Amino acid sequence: MSHQNIKILSIEASGAAASVALYDAAVKTAGMPVMITRADRHGHAAWITEMVDDLMQQEKTDFHAITHIAAGAGPGSFTGIRVGLAAAQGYGIALAKPVLGIPSLDALGFSVFQTVHADLPSSQNKQVLALIDTRRGHYFGQCFDVNTAFDQHSGDQAVKDTVLDMDADMLVDHMFRHHAATACDALYIKGFGATEITGKLNAAGVPVMGYDDGDVDAGMIGRYAYAAINSGKCVTDYPPTPRYHSAPILGPAKVGPAKSVR
Repeated sequence: MSHQNIKILSIEASGAAASVALYDAAVKTAGMPVMITRADRHGHAAWITEMVDDLMQQEKTDFHAITHIAAGAGPGSFTGIRVGLAAAQGYGIALAKPVLGIPSLDALGFSVFQTVHADLPSSQNKQVLALIDTRRGHYFGQCFDVNTAFDQHSGDQAVKDTVLDMDADMLVDHMFRHHAATACDALYIKGFGATEITGKLNAAGVPVMGYDDGDVDAGMIGRYAYAAINSGKCVTDYPPTPRYHSAPILGPAKVGPAKSVR
């Protein structure tokens, strides 16, 4: 298949908003996928298929023109991850198309790639800290070394920090030690709470060159998926399975009315 014929339907439901996007490699503006977003924090499962229908009608695209399906695999909302992946696999089965599960932090970090490279010389060591809300007062975070981990033409990010699950102070302390151990000329922060973490890092003596609040979205998932496919990656490399980094926190068991025992 020619890479110009690739059309990716992408779904992201693991954050505060649900979004769907269409990445069409044949369109000159394919770097900016067409996207529909619904900001409801809950109830994503009820809206995903309707959003996809609206997107396909808006773009006058037949479902059978889709070549790949991609969905955010987390970390993020426990239920949201399953909603997005289940919807993607449903479309994959119905259309007989491959389904990729894209790590949400990777897609979020990858979205900063062009900005980072445009702002600073390639000789400088640039890093990106991607952040996602755990909804437990913590951050999921991951730090990527742009020079060695990001490739403009692929989603391959072989050298990266492990996924973190920390509150703001713990994250700042980790990044302070990380910055001291790893030479870094420019740190960019992207994602949930970027403004707050930037302020804390600057106060701790870790310079931040740029930051941008905002969740991962389906457009980022689609761009990353295309980069991965374009570099020869497939479902084997990105299986559509959840990437949980902590056990779900469940509320107390529901207690019904007492029943008499005879």
